[in-house]
Amino acid sequence: MSNQRLALVMMTRVRDDITIVTNDRDRLLAQIDRNPGGKTSALETLAKSRSRRSAAAAKLASFAPQFPII
Repeated sequence: MSNQRLALVMMTRVRDDITIVTNDRDRLLAQIDRNPGGKTSALETLAKSRSRRSAAAAKLASFAPQFPII
């Protein structure tokens, strides 16, 4: 139950009562707040990866160090 989607599903499936046991309430709430639980498709992940790789390749292509001639 460390993301918003799982927490919502768990809480909406309860029929009578719910008890959540944790050793740190604030930390659990912060974790749920930080992680909405959204998923990306394989194609979205691949596109992001390719975008990062092409940006890195562009930086590398523009890298032209000047070495002093001795």
